[in-house]
Amino acid sequence: MATAGDIQVLKQVLGSPVVFAVPDFQRNYSWGQKQIEDLLSDLEEARESNDQHFIGSLITMKDPEIKDRTLVIDGQ
Repeated sequence: MATAGDIQVLKQVLGSPVVFAVPDFQRNYSWGQKQIEDLLSDLEEARESNDQHFIGSLITMKDPEIKDRTLVIDGQ
């Protein structure tokens, strides 16, 4: 089992055709519309100015039951 991580740009994570799924054991979302809009605005601003923007960690694993699906374990 791989446990090493690395830093990737968001474009790398979302650039390939991947199906992300949130397992049932994850808690419900706690962000509201304002927090989502603020994040998207920050990401757009970073893209336009060609700056980096740290969004935190995203821990995923390949779904052992469904091929080509990735489970979001933490950082959704």
